[in-house]
Amino acid sequence: MTNIKIQDENLAKKLLAVRDICGFTADYLVLNLHHFESKPEQYIIYNLSSNLNRSVKSIEIELISRGLHCQDRPYCSSSFENLSYLDVDLVALVKDYIAQKSTSKKQNEGKARNLVRQLHR
Repeated sequence: MTNIKIQDENLAKKLLAVRDICGFTADYLVLNLHHFESKPEQYIIYNLSSNLNRSVKSIEIELISRGLHCQDRPYCSSSFENLSYLDVDLVALVKDYIAQKSTSKKQNEGKARNLVRQLHR
């Protein structure tokens, strides 16, 4: 096996991993879009998801041009096993954001109930 062929295979594996990460992240963000209450937040998350989906399609086109057909191929969950090169864990970040919004909402509901009780005294 030539060195160039090995390099091509390694590049294809890395491109597949990036495709899977982008695809998983885009799907995850869209799935949780309803947790983002304001229109600007939803717009930003939807835009990010759309850009990630475009990246997935661009990578798939590159892989097809290299002879590896991956369209409609499911994302591989093991792609997330080695994310040490990323500075941020996007999934954890979204989970934290959702948890903070939920906690904040509960606190505001409690404050509103107390305020209503005080008004009715």
